[in-house]
Amino acid sequence: MELFSEIHAEEGLSLFDSTITLTMKELYELEPEHLFSEAETLARPGSHDAVVVGFTEWSVDHARRISFGWDWRYEAQRGLMIGRWKSLRTNTRITDEDGNPVCDRLTWLSVASVMGKVHWSAIVAHTLGLRGLRH
Repeated sequence: MELFSEIHAEEGLSLFDSTITLTMKELYELEPEHLFSEAETLARPGSHDAVVVGFTEWSVDHARRISFGWDWRYEAQRGLMIGRWKSLRTNTRITDEDGNPVCDRLTWLSVASVMGKVHWSAIVAHTLGLRGLRH
């Protein structure tokens, strides 16, 4: 791979960058669609204090497909689905309007906001048959 990089660098070519750069404005205009969710820890039948953890994957048709995935935690007793946004996996780089990359924390919060618009937690809960989610 190193030789490949050196040869192409000499020719003025760069390796393919799979990262898609979006401004904050472009991010907020997206309408992600649910692809897949899976529970990794299943609640025991009849248990009121069960905790279920899992992950979910979402995408957006764009010039190139945009993807978002993250881990979540569902607390049955409280009826709460909590996104673990620090686990965010994406092929995007979010920038401000001047083209400067934003920090990880702002990326997590912004993606959480976009996903809130599409009611990600209700869709995941419904898909996996998790009952009692409070909205």
